[in-house]
Amino acid sequence: MSKVISMRNADGGIEVKQPTLTYKATFFLGSAGFAVFSYLIGTIVYEAENLWTTNLAATLDAGGAIKHIFPNHLVTFVPWVIGTTLLGIALGYLFDRQIQYRRVAEELQRKSQLQAVVDGLTQCYNRSYMFEQLGLEIKRSTNQFVGQFALLLLDLDDFKKYNDTHGHLVGDEALRRVARVIRSSVRETDVVARYGGEEFIVLAAGADEVSAKTIAERIRMNIQETCPTTVSIGLAYFPEDGASAEELVEKADARMYKAKALGKNLVAAA
Repeated sequence: MSKVISMRNADGGIEVKQPTLTYKATFFLGSAGFAVFSYLIGTIVYEAENLWTTNLAATLDAGGAIKHIFPNHLVTFVPWVIGTTLLGIALGYLFDRQIQYRRVAEELQRKSQLQAVVDGLTQCYNRSYMFEQLGLEIKRSTNQFVGQFALLLLDLDDFKKYNDTHGHLVGDEALRRVARVIRSSVRETDVVARYGGEEFIVLAAGADEVSAKTIAERIRMNIQETCPTTVSIGLAYFPEDGASAEELVEKADARMYKAKALGKNLVAAA
């Protein structure tokens, strides 16, 4: 029976992995190949034995060396083939398991590295990873002649009330839904992270003021239409609003609260 290996998938559920066809094919092909190789070696060995222990001329007159192999040496030849075939099967099995566990170890290492930078609930990047990317983007944009990007800070409106009314499990599902909507609303090059609680943050590389507003409005409208809550969004721009990650987050945070003060479910770009 194949050993079943389980691990958590990207959605947090258990993913069952079994040996794939590649592993099994490697096993059977390796075993069969070794068995054929053993048969050929056995044939050569016993043919050589026959040639060296009988009169060469008599052997050829009687019909060749092959005639003497099976009738005269069948008792020792068959166990040779069976034994080497079983050895081939064992080696094929060990080789197969070696490949399996190496692949699984690499997959577990990859997932472990991913868990260090991903928020477990929403599957967005976490806060520390976002600040790391912000630092890299500031350096990249500073080294360019005209480097710019935008930062979007999002906070769900009245989420504490929603959480208290419906319970934390329903609230967690709402956060997961919001996260999915945000990821589907941004560009492929944008970085989405959970900033903390019901706050999310988006790094829009290369975005100017117009494109940043477009992204923010798309997020706001999609959340309003598909989620049980709304969102207020504050924008900040590099380099106009700050030269460090902390300055940009502070400016985006202030504008996010401005959006809430103006009635919520709004985007504040200035």
